[in-house]
Amino acid sequence: PVETVALQSSEVLVKEAGTTDNGSLFIYQIRAEDMQGAATESDRQAAILRLIEPISGEVTLQRYEPVHDAQGKVIAYNAWVVR
Repeated sequence: PVETVALQSSEVLVKEAGTTDNGSLFIYQIRAEDMQGAATESDRQAAILRLIEPISGEVTLQRYEPVHDAQGKVIAYNAWVVR
């Protein structure tokens, strides 16, 4: 399968992923380029929240995973958040 990634800079794809006890669960896909060089775990978490919260308000980041292209390069991050 071919991964769908936002094509324009600062575009964020949002997919509904169900509900939890704490609210609605969504998957946000953020382009790696928009992460502003976040290199550490805490930097990546902060960058993800900085990009998502202007769109959806305050959220709780549950987890995130890198999305790789065919050559293994990280091209985006999928972030599971509760809103």
